[in-house]
Amino acid sequence: MLASTLKILYNQVRDMQMLITPDLMRWMLLVGMLSMVILAAFYLRQRKLSTLAYTAWGLIAILVPIIGPFLVIWLQPGDRRKRFYP
Repeated sequence: MLASTLKILYNQVRDMQMLITPDLMRWMLLVGMLSMVILAAFYLRQRKLSTLAYTAWGLIAILVPIIGPFLVIWLQPGDRRKRFYP
């Protein structure tokens, strides 16, 4: 009984078309990566950095995919600006 039920479920799953196409997956990955870079840029805006440091940290966020924005926020470059204190 269980074996026949599992076989039926297996055949149904095997015959299903893929709900998310590879193109849609690529777009979702790209949108996720871009949103993380934008989040890192807004975080860097809160920090007191020189133009060169802001550019360098921004390039790290852009050029190191996926991990870059997390590094920018985790390493907390520069001091906080006074206007962003609560």
